[in-house]
This record gives sequence, structure tokens and C-alpha cells, in this order.
Amino acid sequence: MPKEIQFDNLEDVSSKFSQTICYYENKAVFVKQVSHQIDPNNSEQIPDKFRLVVCAFNMRNKNINLEDKAFTYKKYNIGYANTNNHCLWWYRKPIKQYRQGLIRSQLGFSSSENVMMPEENFNFSRPYVNMLENVYPEIPVVEKVLKDKEAKTIAFHKDFALSYDYIHQDFILEYRGTKVGVSLNGNLGEYKILNEYKHLNEALQEALA
Repeated sequence: MPKEIQFDNLEDVSSKFSQTICYYENKAVFVKQVSHQIDPNNSEQIPDKFRLVVCAFNMRNKNINLEDKAFTYKKYNIGYANTNNHCLWWYRKPIKQYRQGLIRSQLGFSSSENVMMPEENFNFSRPYVNMLENVYPEIPVVEKVLKDKEAKTIAFHKDFALSYDYIHQDFILEYRGTKVGVSLNGNLGEYKILNEYKHLNEALQEALA
């Protein structure tokens, strides 16, 4: 088993978690504040025990202990986020970070469009909470949104997204910010994938299941 991370003091814990995104009870939470736990017997601070004030999206603050098993920060569901009228594929940068919780500087993004900077940058808002909690629209919803021109691209999975070609009346399949195929006869269950991406067939079928 991996060795548990040790925390030296309150400043150490605060610098690693304060103002970052983590998970509590499988929900994305924003860590608002860090403090010492209080001994209920004498109301004094416990030097090596720490408490966090966290909140889930649009929820009230909750006090939890750092060692609470429901509090996690080592694995994140990162991929496509549906924001405004397009989606971007996000990924962790391969750089060493002192922070344990998730922050914007740890992330990069990829897009099939010429997007230099997202209209809504990564933050603790509904589109990114949905991504972190692996919440995506079902295929019929994606089809309607695209045909109604409510979005240019929309993801139905953390790694797969669609756009719509109004001239040829078919759907363009994207994988992690790259166009890789096209729907057959407008059928969102069948795709012709470029030869160099044939290895994605199995992953695509799992995503569509």
C-alpha cells in the first residue's frame, strides 16, 4: 500500500489543501478553511490533528477531519467539461505540485477548435463539478442540443464528444480534443473511425454502453 502523506503542522496542511478541490463522500468539494481539531475534553487545540471546512456545489459548509476516510484527494475524474457552447478536454500536467488538492495551475486543456483560453476557466462551478463527478448528458440529449445549435461541441463521456456537420447532416466524433471519426447515416451508435484511431473502437463501445 502507498505510504500515507505526513503533515508537519497547520501551515503545511493549509498550503496543501486550502482553496483547492478535493472529494468528500464521492462529491467534489471546495476546501475553504483549515484549522486544528479541538479536544472536546478541554477545548484546546490538538497539535497534530486537523479540521477542514468544505462545501459541495451549492451546499452548506461542512466540518470534517482530515483523516476522515470519506475525504480523498489522490485520484480525480478529469476529462471533458461541457461549458457554455463547447467542451474542452482537461488533463493533469506532468509537473510536480506541492498542493494536494486540485487547482487550475495543475491543468492543461485540449480542443478541436481554435480555443486559446476557455470562456469559463477551470473553477469550482457546475460544468467542472459535473466533470469531476463524471456526470454527462445521455446521447439523445446530446443529439438534440447539437441539432438545435445550443452547443458547437458537447461531451457524452470524459474522453468522447460530438459536434454536428449541418451540411452533411452527420455527427463528428472527438476523442480528447481531436476529431477521430464520423457517424454512419446519422446513427449515434455507429461510427467510421480514422485508421490511426481504430484502437479506440473498444473504448468507444464502452462509452456508448
